Amino acid sequence: MKTIFQYSFKFILLVASMVSAYAHFGSRGPLGGSVNCMTVFDSTVYIGTVSGGVYESTNSKLVAWRARPVGLKSGKITAIVHTGKYLFAGTADSGVFRFTGFVGVDRYWEKKNSGLGSTQIIALISVDSVTLLASTVGGGLFKTVNKGESWIAVSNPTLQNFDISSMVKAGNRIVVGTQGGGIYVSDDTAKTWKNFNDNGSQNSNVALLSYNEKTDELIVTNEVGMFLVGNAGQGSTAVYTLAENGLPNGIKVISISNNQDNWYIATNMGLFTSSASALNWVSIGTVNLENLTAIVPFRTNLVLGTKDLGIYKTTLASASPTTTWTSVSTGFNNQKAYAVATSGQFIIAAATEKGVFISKDLASSYVKSNNGLEDSLNVTDLLFLGSNLYASTANAGIFFSADTGRTWNRINTGLANKNIQRLFRTNNQLVAFDNLGNVLATSTSTINWASRNSGLPIGVQPRALTFVNDTVILGTFGTGVFVNVNGLETGWSAANAGLDNLEVTSLTSFGPFVFAGTAGNGVFRAKAWRVSQDGWQATAPLGISHTNLMGLNGSHIQAMATNGGYVFASHKGGLLATSDHGNTWIAGGNQFNLPSYADIYRIDFTTNTTGRVFVTTPNNSIYSNALSELPALPTGLFNSSENNASNGIKMSPNPNSGSFCLKIEGRPEKIEIVNTLGEIVKELPSLSEQNVEMDIKGMFFIRANTKNGLQIQKLIVE
Repeated sequence: MKTIFQYSFKFILLVASMVSAYAHFGSRGPLGGSVNCMTVFDSTVYIGTVSGGVYESTNSKLVAWRARPVGLKSGKITAIVHTGKYLFAGTADSGVFRFTGFVGVDRYWEKKNSGLGSTQIIALISVDSVTLLASTVGGGLFKTVNKGESWIAVSNPTLQNFDISSMVKAGNRIVVGTQGGGIYVSDDTAKTWKNFNDNGSQNSNVALLSYNEKTDELIVTNEVGMFLVGNAGQGSTAVYTLAENGLPNGIKVISISNNQDNWYIATNMGLFTSSASALNWVSIGTVNLENLTAIVPFRTNLVLGTKDLGIYKTTLASASPTTTWTSVSTGFNNQKAYAVATSGQFIIAAATEKGVFISKDLASSYVKSNNGLEDSLNVTDLLFLGSNLYASTANAGIFFSADTGRTWNRINTGLANKNIQRLFRTNNQLVAFDNLGNVLATSTSTINWASRNSGLPIGVQPRALTFVNDTVILGTFGTGVFVNVNGLETGWSAANAGLDNLEVTSLTSFGPFVFAGTAGNGVFRAKAWRVSQDGWQATAPLGISHTNLMGLNGSHIQAMATNGGYVFASHKGGLLATSDHGNTWIAGGNQFNLPSYADIYRIDFTTNTTGRVFVTTPNNSIYSNALSELPALPTGLFNSSENNASNGIKMSPNPNSGSFCLKIEGRPEKIEIVNTLGEIVKELPSLSEQNVEMDIKGMFFIRANTKNGLQIQKLIVE
């Protein structure tokens, strides 16, 4: 039996034990999310979410869920059905999708909307393996006989005045519930329809339907209550009887299902079951009365979907008033995520719709960390400076935590506007953007926020900031790039020569270059200390084979970051990387399982030896992947003519255990050791030759300002 349920939920995830052959991006955020609809086929449970796409579990014990978001143009799943051969999903705003696309061993959704009069899908039902019906908002009922390749309107005067809210297969009969017309049935595959009401149901607004094949009975809910009708698969007339024996007064049914022997309902007053042979409802426990969305039997289990609280299960054998429900949300995560920040090897901070969560075990588990953090549900950005964590909010300004999120304190001195959108850093200052276009800065030692808008045009929209030594580069949306050459102590000057798109969304810097991501023209680069003099050059076009296949726009850059000798750039549904200053771009790890409909506005990295990249997706929490998939860095990155590293910086030995001899040509004026995030970990005397001791391990870069210009060389401490 295939059953469809509708009511709200979210989405996303992947568990390492469930991936095949190659590593893939998977959810690494706080668990939780909202279920909208569920269906069971054979050994798999499929879940559709409010805004997070589709999940599946192929394990009979439901120990883990896997996200299936690739190819979907929307994560708003309103209906999901398996025809026995194909899986289909209906969405609230993008039509119907079939899960039949393949790229190697990976699968993706294909859009199948040809002929649909509306892309707002209410319900789906399979008639046979290739025949389906789809009800739509404002467009009526549609039918396909070729597995979704084309749809035709079901034109019938009987149904034309009604919106169809629910559908179910009853033997060979199709049953539809309408708004304002009650129940109608078709015995000829939707060619003709007849009224299947009695006087009480004639003009009702039907909400839910569930058919029991064993008893040939149909349960219907409408604005009056819940009713049972017999002989539903073949009868010519219908008699509806109230089916609420044993239920509390005023109950509202949210979801109905059955396994032929028993009925199951989720309501606003808890969960109930009844034998199909004699209706008498008994409680089967509660999880949270305000959060129940869908219930479905699966083998020896009952599976319960909720709003915000994820997925639960119990065994069918234990269905009684004392039933205990167990959370089974591993791999299921579709909370809204606003920001992510990492510190060191294992610490992850995540800002979600439920507040800030901290993980100290590389995102294996999270602890909610909002003590003292006012407006914790509206955190807009997170930033680690060493072990100190900063958070900006939409209504309460900026907060600081010295104990990794256990306690928070306001740092709003000088801050007139408390709606802060982004946080950045320079060599010695903390920088914030508010929603009015103000660039604000303060020393981290003595908090006193002050405007740094001198030289910027009125109405400026700052989006990004990066720095190289004392040169600070600001990216704005609509007015391009501005440079401040004295660490924010002087005014800004425009530096847009060669920049074909002034809608700058993101900035990052690495080596001698600064990189600017734009909304439509990809990434540009410029020499960091000569942006104003030399101008910008376009890098190579950005695109990944499977995101190109999905029609995703690789030229609309959403975020940029630097790590491990690579510059990263994101666009909707994809993450790319370059190790040769943008001359070529490659996939930043296997891209499958990044939602094709999801924006990626934040990128960060851990510095442990394996290394992971973390990205936020607004409705699908945080995704992560190992950086080991990226190829070894070409030596040309560090020996290029632009930075003269091969001739200018010598280290012996390299790699080393923390002790080495450093020689620099060209009269060094400033020597720093920076990590892969560009953070200074050690400042060295300006000597041409010296012995250096390092007490931390990892990959670093020697960065030296000399009379020959900026020089960089890679350092490995094992």
